[in-house]
Amino acid sequence: MDTEGTVSKGDQLSITHHPHVVLASDASKEDVVTTQALILQAEKDGHIGQLLIKAGVLIGTEGKVSIGSGEDTTSTYIEKHGLEW
Repeated sequence: MDTEGTVSKGDQLSITHHPHVVLASDASKEDVVTTQALILQAEKDGHIGQLLIKAGVLIGTEGKVSIGSGEDTTSTYIEKHGLEW
């Protein structure tokens, strides 16, 4: 997940979340559609996001769902960026 925060003229804060969910290589089209719906539902149901919205912060989500190649993308990312588990 990447999150982008911006402050525009008038000190208007906006936050956009960019989740990227990678499903297993054998995921169905229904799995992709369900995951997309869950991403949007998480935006609506998140307690902290709701508090920020009430405080006047603009919150948005631009999610992406893809089907993996069978590769362990999490481990690859951690290794590539020198992170630890």
